[in-house]
Amino acid sequence: MIKKIAITFGVLHLSFVIFMAYVIATSSDPVAVNAWLLFIPLDFPISLGMFPVSYIFDGNWLLSSIDENGNYNIFRDINNFWVPAIYTGIVGTAWWYYLPILFHKFVLLIKTKKG
Repeated sequence: MIKKIAITFGVLHLSFVIFMAYVIATSSDPVAVNAWLLFIPLDFPISLGMFPVSYIFDGNWLLSSIDENGNYNIFRDINNFWVPAIYTGIVGTAWWYYLPILFHKFVLLIKTKKG
């Protein structure tokens, strides 16, 4: 039963990440990348690891988000699109998969200590 709940939580989270990536990618507003900030409280405390990861993959030296015509391209924006999408897609989904399992083990541990 716990395994089914864990899979459901993981699939729901990954579906939400894919939906948000679609919404951000199809938006004409470059500020739409701020929608990734929804995942900071949603995936807390695991989401805090996204900040050091984004410093490692500094998009300025990897690829400019401005194309040769001077237009902003979301798919070339490493720090504001790809890092949050991949991090929340992998680490956040794993967090939501393991959270019910960890909670169940914690409850079993408390029950065995009392009894």
